[in-house]
Amino acid sequence: MSVSIAIINYNTRDLLVGCLQSIRRSFPSDTEIIVVDNASCDLSVSTVEKQFPQVQLVRNSGNLGFSKACNQAMRLAHGEAVLLSNPDIEFFDESYKHAINCLEKDETVGIVGPRLLNNDGTLQPSAFRNFPSLLTVLWENTLTGQVLNRFFPEKNLPGKYLYSNIEHESLLYPAHVSGALLVLRKETWAGVGGFDERFFMFREETDFCKRARDLEWEIIYLPDFRVYHHQAQSIKIHGLENKLRLYFHSTYLYHIKHFGTLSSAIFCLLNLSKSGADLAVFSLVFAVSRILRIRAMHRRVRWYLIYSYLTLKIHLIPKFLLRRGITH
Repeated sequence: MSVSIAIINYNTRDLLVGCLQSIRRSFPSDTEIIVVDNASCDLSVSTVEKQFPQVQLVRNSGNLGFSKACNQAMRLAHGEAVLLSNPDIEFFDESYKHAINCLEKDETVGIVGPRLLNNDGTLQPSAFRNFPSLLTVLWENTLTGQVLNRFFPEKNLPGKYLYSNIEHESLLYPAHVSGALLVLRKETWAGVGGFDERFFMFREETDFCKRARDLEWEIIYLPDFRVYHHQAQSIKIHGLENKLRLYFHSTYLYHIKHFGTLSSAIFCLLNLSKSGADLAVFSLVFAVSRILRIRAMHRRVRWYLIYSYLTLKIHLIPKFLLRRGITH
């Protein structure tokens, strides 16, 4: 089975160079590599041109978003299997061959996700039992769900979202996998109709996996296929508030598309009430930690306080829901 690698880049030159260097070490020299750059201003393009002349480089005149760039890359790729990657992925061996073998042996498998590792080699959970819904939101954000997750991590209870760390040691058939690195059968991408380009960033892979599932393609999480994921480095550039706006926009778009406007409205109200309650609680804990001069708690709570404040602010100004034209 022929293989292509496609990387979507936006202002992550150093990570992109590291990713391309790891590909050079782990893949055959004639592997097709495509980099789609969304108008980076950090010399990403000139660096790739100079250091990796074999790479096919697509230079967008503006930041078109992740989904559009993915579709650009997939249309150009000649491989029967395409490794669609973020620039913050680092390959360190030839374990990608396990994923290709899965696709070759089973024609029903359309998507394979790897085991993602943090810099220190610890697991980064990336396989999900269910697609996002109001039930999974309630499970993950209520005390009951969190307690059950802690004491019964391997139980497949209704609404449970993530697989446990122990379960990530085994081959899984999840609802969906992380989009940091996807091994896609080109046929699957074409049959699904590509990525929905209304998703600028976040949830595009979840939506893609759901549509692939609806067409009866199998999705596999493969623990033997291992890569490092230097998580969320590209997003840090935008700042937390912009990241949250992008995330909630895509999340509500996903809910409207698959569950209807009512589901999205209920989810919005849940987020609004939760962020308000969190802000009140963390404000109190923050004040107490400052009075008692508990520095470790003070620093930790400060981050949660900022996160809760920004989430509440975003939900109190709902214009972001219409910014990119969310429609059913």
